[in-house]
Amino acid sequence: KDQKKQLGYLQSSLKEGSDQFPEADKFGYQEMFRDYLSQASSLRSNVSQQNANISSQNAAASQSQAEIGNLISQTEEKIRDYKTAKSAIEKGDQLDSQNPAYSFYQTYKNQGEEDPHAKSQVIAQVDAQITQLESSLATYRVQYAGSGAQQAHATGLDSQLESLKSQHLVKVGQELTLLDQKILEAESGKKVQGGLLDKGKITASEDGVLHLNPETSESTMVAEGTLLAQLYPSLEKEGKTKLTAYLSSKDVARVKIGDSVRYTTTNDAKNQIFLDSTITSIDATATKTEQGNFFKIEAETNLTSE
Repeated sequence: KDQKKQLGYLQSSLKEGSDQFPEADKFGYQEMFRDYLSQASSLRSNVSQQNANISSQNAAASQSQAEIGNLISQTEEKIRDYKTAKSAIEKGDQLDSQNPAYSFYQTYKNQGEEDPHAKSQVIAQVDAQITQLESSLATYRVQYAGSGAQQAHATGLDSQLESLKSQHLVKVGQELTLLDQKILEAESGKKVQGGLLDKGKITASEDGVLHLNPETSESTMVAEGTLLAQLYPSLEKEGKTKLTAYLSSKDVARVKIGDSVRYTTTNDAKNQIFLDSTITSIDATATKTEQGNFFKIEAETNLTSE
């Protein structure tokens, strides 16, 4: 029952999330609760580390996307500048010297302003640059579209912790059920043992002389209902007793009711007992035995403490 009480403390600790043991137990349940706390702490640590990694990856993805976005903006600006330079060459307009394609414009001014063939070559070179920039721009846009994807942070910590608690509570519940069964079996066993002990006690309803059955006196176990002993009345309290004898037809003819007779014990020659008695009854018919026919006579004798 003490084990059941300590198991109850473990159950309360799991439900409350804090140590409910009033003192250290000898069944290891408090240590089991500490293991549970350690597992819960590991879950929190793992989820925290996982979210930190996700945050780092998301930040890197955002930075990469921003860098590609800058390249796209720069490339688009260069394309506009080269197209502006091409237009200036084609129309003979002025071009800002800060334009990235100004070198092509300068070549045109030096060589082909009056030479249509040279002018066409410069325009072809500018177109080639524009084509290359547009190709790079297309690549950057593809990269931009595939970058910057943000991973969702882990949000299942609460459900994981609840699942961990439920697993431990289920185990505690199962152990409580087994423990209740053991306690019930133990109590039933005590009742059975108590019943057997009660059955093993023999109490006489009155005083007397106990005569053991010699067939069972040395036995440690006997079947229920077996005769173990007989209780004879205390002759001293009775003051007198009735004795029975069997006489042959020859001997019975020599006695009558009221005659005095002496009974002598024959078991122990050294400690023989002599009982003077008076005949009180004689059977009218003989009783058949293996040794022959005998008449039963009864006599009464007075007893003393001697």
